[in-house]
Amino acid sequence: MKKFEALPCIIILAFWVVSMSACMSQHHKGDDLKETAIPQKNVRIEELLKEADSFFQQQQYNNPEGKNAYELYRKVLELEPANEYARKKISDILKILLTIYKGYLKQYEKLRDNEIQGQDVRNEIILILTKMIDTLKSAKKICEDSKDSDFKKRVQELGELIDKYEAYKTVINRN
Repeated sequence: MKKFEALPCIIILAFWVVSMSACMSQHHKGDDLKETAIPQKNVRIEELLKEADSFFQQQQYNNPEGKNAYELYRKVLELEPANEYARKKISDILKILLTIYKGYLKQYEKLRDNEIQGQDVRNEIILILTKMIDTLKSAKKICEDSKDSDFKKRVQELGELIDKYEAYKTVINRN
């Protein structure tokens, strides 16, 4: 009789061992998925960086929409927020945009001098103001999107410049 009393315990124990083995097997399958997901994520990041670098080389820093370096570097940071390379490239794009703005500012100042001397450069001034405003708006967007505190500080400064040049442009358009 004692042999039969132990039998249910052995059956339950065997069932438990089989169940645990199945659970462990599923758990290890989850680890396998994680292990394959990490390399796939790294491959995706490498692909994004390669494409972003290509756009960067073509000077497609933030235009056209959907096909530019900035958007792809941002996607990399969504996948890997600590990616220093993508952060540096975004910083480089911001520096380039501010350099472009400074070039437009010099052109604007020359045109203003020409206007003071009596030349009709109104249309050229409007065009260069538009380029300055667009460039500053692009730089401001990068600063707004960034988690970098130095970039965040520039948002107000860029906004004030944009407002100033938009006001100039409005005045010139009225005349």
